[in-house]
Formats: sequence, C-alpha cells, structure tokens
Amino acid sequence: MKSITKFYLTLVLALGMIIPAAFAGKALPEVPDDCFDSNSFCTKRAVLRNAAGKRYINVQFFAAISEDDFDTPEDIVDMYFDFAEWGEYTKGTNEVKMKVTLPMGTYTKDGTVITRHYATYKTKAPFPIGKVHIREVTDYIPLTAYDGAELSYYYTLADASTPIKVPGHGVYKKPEGLKMKNGHIHVAYDEDNGEYILFLNANVIPGIDLLPKIAAPYIERSIVAVAKGMLGL
Repeated sequence: MKSITKFYLTLVLALGMIIPAAFAGKALPEVPDDCFDSNSFCTKRAVLRNAAGKRYINVQFFAAISEDDFDTPEDIVDMYFDFAEWGEYTKGTNEVKMKVTLPMGTYTKDGTVITRHYATYKTKAPFPIGKVHIREVTDYIPLTAYDGAELSYYYTLADASTPIKVPGHGVYKKPEGLKMKNGHIHVAYDEDNGEYILFLNANVIPGIDLLPKIAAPYIERSIVAVAKGMLGL
C-alpha cells in the first residue's frame, strides 16, 4: 500500500457542474495506514467548512478489492452504476430503505457523457426524527483520472433549474431531504498487492436542521451501506 498511501487528500466542493479537465493532476485521498489491517475496508468522517464558512459532512470510504474479482477498474464502476440493483445492495440494512432506484441513462454536455440516477429512499436519523425521506437526481461525470488512479468520477445533485421529467415518477424540481450532496469516485490499482482500491468521497449537507456532528454518523452509515452491499462486505 505504500504506493497508495503517499497521496494526499484534495477536497473539491461545488454546487454546480464541474469541467472534467479542471481535475487533471489532482491527488487521491490518503488511505489511513491501518485501513486494511483487520478488514478489507475502512471509513472516515469529519465535519468541515467550505470557503464560505458553511459546515458540511465529509465521508470517505476505502476498500481493497482483489484483482481476481474484477477484470478491469471499469467493471467496478459499472457495478456501482447498476442503479437498478441498489435496492439489493442495501437489502438487509436498517440504514437505508430504497423505495425507487431508477437508471436514467446518459446525456452529453460539452462533449462529456454524464450518467444520471433517480432515487427515493429513507435513511435513519437521530431521535426524535427517526427517519428522513430523500428524493434526488444525481449526475456522475467522468474526469481526467487523478494522479495514481485508473479512473475518476465527480458526482453532484443534478441541476433542476429546468424541471427534470422522471419516467413513471413525475417531475423533479429540487432535492428533498438534502441541501447539498457531491463527491468523487476513484479506482486505483495496487500492483504490489494485486488489488484495486476503491475510493468514495461524499460531501453532504442534510435537509434537516441538525448539528452536523450529530447527523454525521447517520450520513456515514447510509452512504457506506450502498458500497458494502455492492461489494458483499
């Protein structure tokens, strides 16, 4: 893991569309030294502030995946983008209850092919709230791969300034249960250990008014539930 852990964390916060070329040369998040000592994955969470002083919740997920399980790094991303299966990925967990998870295909903007996902689901929340209903449309945008990565993606809530028609589910005008959600997906290759390293980085401001440090563990568990279910962890 020495070739992986030398990289340093770069957080990029944006509320709108990002130009993929702007991320060329960026470094991967640093994998914690003890991340894979006793398991094949680990997580980190923190409450941070953006340039405007707004607090948000940052969640990071790292997983080591044997190269025998996937032929290419694209296969890992394809499994993540199999949105119709997110209900199965989260089946059996109490952290996320998927109601609708709908692939919305791709569209092209400025020559970049963007993958879109519609979802409605419930996540656990602190007492006395109990559960939060979320409705979102998310865009996944390919980037020039970060230094050390085989491939990289940025994701963000879709721009709904023009309402988005969701087949069979009406019109989407704005997210529900979220004020902000964006982040990155990276896949790197650790040649020394014959493993792919999956990096998931999420930045979230929940729609409910709670202290971020109280909401953070609930946000973390709901995000990690999808990745763990996908990889069978």
